[in-house]
Amino acid sequence: AVEASISSTSFVLIAKHTSADARRAAIVRMLGIITLIIALLCGGLIGLGGVFIDWLLPDKWLPTVPYIRLMALWGLVYPLCSFMGIVFKLYDHTHVIRNVMIVEKTLIVVAALTLYRVGIDAVVYAAVAISSLALVTYFYQASRITGISFGRFIYTYLRSLLAAIPLAALALLL
Repeated sequence: AVEASISSTSFVLIAKHTSADARRAAIVRMLGIITLIIALLCGGLIGLGGVFIDWLLPDKWLPTVPYIRLMALWGLVYPLCSFMGIVFKLYDHTHVIRNVMIVEKTLIVVAALTLYRVGIDAVVYAAVAISSLALVTYFYQASRITGISFGRFIYTYLRSLLAAIPLAALALLL
């Protein structure tokens, strides 16, 4: 649902800008906003996941809390890869999406096949790491295509991500 919302609105909002500078500014602004919203949601889920499970479901579901937190970590990356896909569509470079996705999904399957004996935690951590590398690859490729510096992508992402840490910490303390 989050990914569909990002895709449907981002394309229209960025595409309406006709000048290259305005389009670049819109991309950076939307990256920051989307990252902040996702980081707040995932940070809240990481911190309050146990409370929600305890409140919504019977006690037998409490062992799923660590997995929900792991999946929330993955949620910090995956929707942003979708947003970067919109950027590549706008600049008519959809081959980047295809190539990075093929490598990313292949590595996730290989990680799952090799790490399943270690446990589901290892598989999910590997998937988070691989998806994070895919996001960095998207940032790098987008910097080459859009003229926005790679450092600007990283800075915008990390700034918004770090802004959500106090919420996650507060939620964990509760």
